[in-house]
Amino acid sequence: MRVSFTLLLPCLQKLTLVFKALWESRKQIVSCRAGEEPTDFAKPTNEEEWANRAKLFFDNQQWLLARECYELAGKNQSAAVADAYLRRKEARRFQTGHAARGPAFTSAARAFLSCGRNTSNVIGKNKYLKLSAECHEEGGNLLRAAKTYRKGDWLAEAATLYHELGMFDDIHELIRQAGSDSVALRVIPRSILDVTRLYFVSQNDNG
Repeated sequence: MRVSFTLLLPCLQKLTLVFKALWESRKQIVSCRAGEEPTDFAKPTNEEEWANRAKLFFDNQQWLLARECYELAGKNQSAAVADAYLRRKEARRFQTGHAARGPAFTSAARAFLSCGRNTSNVIGKNKYLKLSAECHEEGGNLLRAAKTYRKGDWLAEAATLYHELGMFDDIHELIRQAGSDSVALRVIPRSILDVTRLYFVSQNDNG
């Protein structure tokens, strides 16, 4: 048996009002008019509450709100990290070839690089260097990306871009700097190592 939606609509509207009143009484929702913002969000709270709210926004990749809440919590480094992610998000909105894409990714890369400089943790520094390099790469600046990967000891990523750029001297330098533990030999793709060896063999033969 089919029931007309027109007949059900008044019942649904009344049910909506009942639940709305219930949720408002429990302070589970805040009603706003079009264009208004929830006043509860703007109420002053202590720094711990702002930090907790910021983490929720950060975990959900709501970078702008996370940055603002971290600032209110007095956590400048965390706010800077959220800002860097926000810059990357905004850069990704530009299509490949758009004039603003490169500068936008450069801005994001610099923001991540700054985050790395402001942390004393080596793992953290290298993480932000990788994020910075990825922004340069997405923005089309492969040489800057390769150098930044190298600075953060991301040898495979650096070697891959140096190979793409035909910069075999830099790949050789990566291998040389790795030293006796042969870290580079374990992480750099075998195909790149083989091509690099062939390059230097041919150079010596021609010399």
